[in-house]
Amino acid sequence: MSIYYVIESEYVGPNTQGRIDSHLVTITTDAPRTNLSHEVRLDGWIGTTNDTSRHAHGAYTSEDDAREAVAELFGRPAAEEPTALAGTGTIQALQFLLLAIGVAASLYTARRIAYGRYRTPARRRTTLTPYVAVIIALTAGGVWLTRHPFPQVSMAPVATVVGLAALVYSSRNKS
Repeated sequence: MSIYYVIESEYVGPNTQGRIDSHLVTITTDAPRTNLSHEVRLDGWIGTTNDTSRHAHGAYTSEDDAREAVAELFGRPAAEEPTALAGTGTIQALQFLLLAIGVAASLYTARRIAYGRYRTPARRRTTLTPYVAVIIALTAGGVWLTRHPFPQVSMAPVATVVGLAALVYSSRNKS
């Protein structure tokens, strides 16, 4: 028979911006131990490690009892109401639509440049081919980014796009 412990963790450090998990309540079967003496503590302050303060809130004989204690201590979670203006599927469809519009506009622009600058079909094709290849590669990157979003809010997507743009710019024909 397992014993369930309720542990509250709260970030108390100086950098509170961007912290999604600044206050957590967990139910675990591992007995909470203090920082220095490592003694089991069922109620009260356990310690602070890496700017996270931990408090124990009791031991319970079943997980349901522990959940009930969490509800009494911290309140019941509010019914989850969607806060987004649109669902995930709609947003992803809009992302793909925007990507498709960008690809079409890029291909149109590359074609206009190639056809406006060169008169022979062979020269147009050799000029247009690398641009189309880069557009296709960037499109594949955009599809990958849309299907595999970054888990945390960061500058990583922007840095990825800027890096790809710099690569394209540096590799273009300068003549």
